[in-house]
Amino acid sequence: LLWDQKQRDRYHFVLMDRSQIGFEKKYGTPGRGDVMKIVLGLLWHDTYSEAKEIVEEAVRRLPPEEYDKRAIRLLRAAQLTLKHEYLPKDQWTKWEDETWYLKPHLDRIKREYRDYKTFTGRKPYWATRANYEQSEH
Repeated sequence: LLWDQKQRDRYHFVLMDRSQIGFEKKYGTPGRGDVMKIVLGLLWHDTYSEAKEIVEEAVRRLPPEEYDKRAIRLLRAAQLTLKHEYLPKDQWTKWEDETWYLKPHLDRIKREYRDYKTFTGRKPYWATRANYEQSEH
């Protein structure tokens, strides 16, 4: 279900998750995951799982200050979740605050992966590092 521009500006998200209708009525936003990102102060890329090799490599390539900001946001969100609390409303994440900080790194890594695999037929070193560290060598 697409929302009109006024609703999109108000809630910062375009699509409504039909499975969370009750939550949406209670909190006035679409989908529990989207609400949690807002009230915990997380950015979109903060929710990407580092279990995936490409995300792990993108996070590794972040500048130190951006890496630290990400770590602080994740730690604060974990602490708030454990206490069953939310940030004050003036500190909630706004759509205008979104920086998409991992996108340039993810795009570059995808390009490297594609080029490396095309020319050598193997995965790049960073895509096999976790497997190498887990193996007995």
